Amino acid sequence: MTLPFLNTKSLTLFVALSLFSAATWAQAINESKPESEPAMSEELANDMKAVFGPRTESQQAAAAAEAAWFRSLYEFITASGDDYSLAAILAKQLGSFKTNQLMAKIQQDQDTSDALNDTSFQPLADALNLLIAQAELSPEALDVMTALCMDEHIKDHCHANVLLEKRMRTDGFNLHAYWRPFDLASQSNNAVLQGRLLELMTLANRSHSFHYIKPTLSNLIDQFMATNPFPELATKHLIATYRQMSGLSDEKKQQLEDLIPAYLPSYVKWSFNYINDVPPYRSLIDYCQTNKQQIESCNHVADTMINASNNIMDKGMGYTLKLATAELSGNQQDLKKAQQAHDQFKVSYQCLVDLTRDEHHMDSFFNPTYRQINLEPIGEFEKLKKLAAWRYQQRQAAGDKDAVDPASCL
Repeated sequence: MTLPFLNTKSLTLFVALSLFSAATWAQAINESKPESEPAMSEELANDMKAVFGPRTESQQAAAAAEAAWFRSLYEFITASGDDYSLAAILAKQLGSFKTNQLMAKIQQDQDTSDALNDTSFQPLADALNLLIAQAELSPEALDVMTALCMDEHIKDHCHANVLLEKRMRTDGFNLHAYWRPFDLASQSNNAVLQGRLLELMTLANRSHSFHYIKPTLSNLIDQFMATNPFPELATKHLIATYRQMSGLSDEKKQQLEDLIPAYLPSYVKWSFNYINDVPPYRSLIDYCQTNKQQIESCNHVADTMINASNNIMDKGMGYTLKLATAELSGNQQDLKKAQQAHDQFKVSYQCLVDLTRDEHHMDSFFNPTYRQINLEPIGEFEKLKKLAAWRYQQRQAAGDKDAVDPASCL
């Protein structure tokens, strides 16, 4: 069995991941804990059923229409030859497989699970290796390709050494070019290579992941949708699904027919979220906690993560690394300073997150300003500040005298 572009029994990965708020997903995760934990809320149970429940014949037909449309989109994007867009398509194939796995598990569909277990990832790996062999690759493409190459399903078939060496040459002043090589050196207990890689990491002047959708891919999607409208059957099914979601207000549910057309391009683009590589930070943190002679270098890397990153996880891990080196040094003043900086970051981040929240978080999907901000190729912390400022303006316009200025978080 070869890897399918998109299984007709599932919606896109976006539906599975983004219909719920972060708090709702946290509750869902908690449901896997012992019976002493609180029972799943009625709202969450309803949302889970709407997204992951068994499909009727009409729902399967809608999913099939959506899958066929996405296949045509992928063919159009592939024809562009853009390296990042090609990598994104491969990532979508793997993401669709994992979504199908999850849905089969939730629905206890053993036949589908067994069929998926027989999937061959060699065709996808072959396509990835052909892309790796290209003479020039963009940093964004290399990031997505790294995530693919290191995936448990692909890693035994991928030309990882070629990819990682090419990434270090292409994007050598970015810390993200070194996380995977350092982790592999750690796994092989190669202390000399770890030291050399850490030395290269101190020369980096930024710590950037490419968590956003690159404008080239966004433009290709717009071009395709201009002449290939989203299937009517799939649109009706999407509306019916959204009307069952607790995250959408009754007012917006009644307006969906009018709101959906302008929303659909973002729906498609957001389905390409979560395809960038997530670094294995732990290897370097463990190394820096046990190598006192490398404190200065580790501190330098931590500073880069904190001050020159475009993503929240890097910043948080940078503070963690700073704490680890301060503990190893035994300097109580440094440790106290690092702990205060760490705590302040957590408070500021949580403050901004709280200010972006609303009772019905899905309502924001249909606001053009919200969609525009979320599709900007900017840093996550900057994006969070923009969303908090936008929400503040909304509350002020509604006459909320208790609206909190997000500037107070910083």
